[in-house]
Amino acid sequence: MTPEPPGASGPSGRLLPPGPAEVARISIGGPETLDLEAIAPVHAAAFAEPPYSEPDATDLLRGAPRHAQRDGFVLAIARDGESVVGFAYGVTAHPRLDWVAELVDVPGTVSELVELAVHPCAHGRGIGAGLLEAVLEDRPEPVTVLQTHDGDGPAMRLSLRMGFRRIGRTTVGVAMAKQLR
Repeated sequence: MTPEPPGASGPSGRLLPPGPAEVARISIGGPETLDLEAIAPVHAAAFAEPPYSEPDATDLLRGAPRHAQRDGFVLAIARDGESVVGFAYGVTAHPRLDWVAELVDVPGTVSELVELAVHPCAHGRGIGAGLLEAVLEDRPEPVTVLQTHDGDGPAMRLSLRMGFRRIGRTTVGVAMAKQLR
C-alpha cells in the first residue's frame, strides 16, 4: 500500500494526521496479507528494552498469523516515508474463551488490542496514539481490552491517556479496558 500524503483521507475515510509519520488503517482478512517482514523489526526494537523480555520477534511471528485468522482482525501501520515505524492490531475477543472472561462482565464480545509497537526512533511523535485510534475506529464491540506490563512505562502512560482503566491482573501484568460506546 502506498502511503498517502499527510492530511489526505485514508482508506477508512478518516483524515490522516499531518506530520512526518502517517498512520494508515488496513483491514486484513488473513495471514497471507500480513507483512511480517515489515513489522517484525519494529516489534523487536520496541520490545528490546526492560521491562520487556522479547528481544526478538518470536512471539509476533508465531501469534500474528493466528490472530489474523480471527474475527475482527484490524491492522494499522505507521510509516515515515517508506519505513514502517509502528504498528498495532486488534481482534474480536470472545470473553468466554479468552483471558477476558475473568475480568470483563460484558454480554457478547469485546475487542482486544493485541499488539502495539513503535520503533524507539519514532517515540514522542504521537504515533502510538494514532495507531491505537486507528485500530479502535469503527469497532462494533462496546468495550476493548488490552494487557500491558505494570509500571510507568510508555505503554501504561499511553493506555491511561487514551481512556483505558485498570481492571485486574493477568500473567502479562495489568489488564485494562475502555468503553467504546
